[in-house]
Amino acid sequence: MGAFRVIIVTDRFDESVAFYSDAIGLPTVDDWDDVQGRGRIVRAFGDGCIELMDRGVPTGPITIGMEIGVPADVDAFATTLTSRGVEIADRPADQPWGHRNTAVIDPNGHRLIFWAPLTSSD
Repeated sequence: MGAFRVIIVTDRFDESVAFYSDAIGLPTVDDWDDVQGRGRIVRAFGDGCIELMDRGVPTGPITIGMEIGVPADVDAFATTLTSRGVEIADRPADQPWGHRNTAVIDPNGHRLIFWAPLTSSD
């Protein structure tokens, strides 16, 4: 079975790489800078990947949203993001479908929701 990958083609490549790799802390799987352009693939907690591709010519963002499951406490993850200079768009909150989540906006205007299942306090 293949892994899920989101592709973001951006005219803000350097900002996007800094955001996903440095601020969010996703590890690099592959990167390139050759005659066909620049790109980077980062691992998104588990088997998923985000592929960033340099569009080169500014034409505005491609609107997408992503939900990324985090392997840790959502509140602690939000605190880590804040300590790295990431502005939190939605503070951590419990959702009626059984998740706790928080959200940020990347340099391209894409909404990223980080979530984890609520744990029972029984």
